[in-house]
Amino acid sequence: MQEYYFSKRIFCGLCGNSMRGICERNVKKYVCSSYSSNSNNCIRNKIEEQVLINHVLQYTNLKNIRYELSKKYFRDIIEEVKIFEDNNFIIKYKDGSEGHIKNNGIRYV
Repeated sequence: MQEYYFSKRIFCGLCGNSMRGICERNVKKYVCSSYSSNSNNCIRNKIEEQVLINHVLQYTNLKNIRYELSKKYFRDIIEEVKIFEDNNFIIKYKDGSEGHIKNNGIRYV
């Protein structure tokens, strides 16, 4: 069974529902659960897990935090992830920091 690092922390920024992990062509992704349940309440909002992992790696380097690739690690440092269209997202960290990705530009607040 595949392990998805952001499960139970990742939500669709368009409809607010959770996103679920899927594997397409051996690439782990998250897709809006509203869309995948055929309820037509949302679009097929999706993002590759590696994009999120790369962002967390940049954040941990910036904050000099030890980085670990495990589901527990991501649950310990991340409060919530919201995914919008075109790979735009917000990651809220438990220390109160936020990482905003919009049009491939990174901003921390």
